[in-house]
Parts: sequence; structure tokens; C-alpha cells
Amino acid sequence: MNRTEFYNWFNEQVSTRWPKWETNGCILADWFSAFGGYPQDILTKSIQKHKIYDDPPAPSTKRLLDIVKKMQPRSPAAPYEFDKPADAITFSRFREKVLTSYTKEQRIRLMRSLIKFYPKAKDFDSEAYEWVTGQRNDF
Repeated sequence: MNRTEFYNWFNEQVSTRWPKWETNGCILADWFSAFGGYPQDILTKSIQKHKIYDDPPAPSTKRLLDIVKKMQPRSPAAPYEFDKPADAITFSRFREKVLTSYTKEQRIRLMRSLIKFYPKAKDFDSEAYEWVTGQRNDF
């Protein structure tokens, strides 16, 4: 089930059973992450059982996941189908663009940011890495 189908299902099946429960985009994304890989009919039966037998004030993802897993194991297809924008750029193309068209100052700024969270920053741009760490002085 794609994201749109899942959100429609959620509005029809979950929101109507718990009308006072307030959701937001973050909660919907969490639910899609947890349940997006399961068939709609299994999810519907599970949410019905959860409402009828548990009758919680708000749905419990943990309890619902237990019910769903008992009914059917998770689909091998990953539910994490994020929509890729048309203008998205791959990592390798970004690296190529940095190495060919960024100025030295831009590469240094980028490397300072990369070093903080990317363990293989040196592999991304070894020359800029050496500039930042002081191993190379081409001023």
C-alpha cells in the first residue's frame, strides 16, 4: 500500500473509531512506517479487533502491531516508499559536482560540516579534508 492509500485507510478506519484522538503528520508517518507494508484487509481486521476487545481511549501501535503480526507476517516489500523529487540528486552526482564546480572556500565549508556527522568524510573529498585538518596548505 502506498502512502496515499495508507492515509486514506487511516482516515476511514482509525480516525473514525477514535474521533477524539488528535493526529498530526508525524504520527501518520510513524503509523505508515509501522504498518505500511501490511495488506489493507489485515490492517482493517486488526484495528477492529483492537477496538472491540481492548477498547483503549486511543489506539496503541504496540498492541496493534502484535495483532497484525499474529494475523500475517510483514510483507517482504519495504514500506518505506519515500517520494523522490524529480530534481533529487544522487550522492555520487553531488560529489562530482562538488569536486568540479565548488570553490576552495565552499569545499572547506562543506567539509567542516561533513566531518561532524559523516565518518568517511575524507573519502568524499580528501583534498578538502586535508585543508580543514591542516595537513595541507595551498594558500
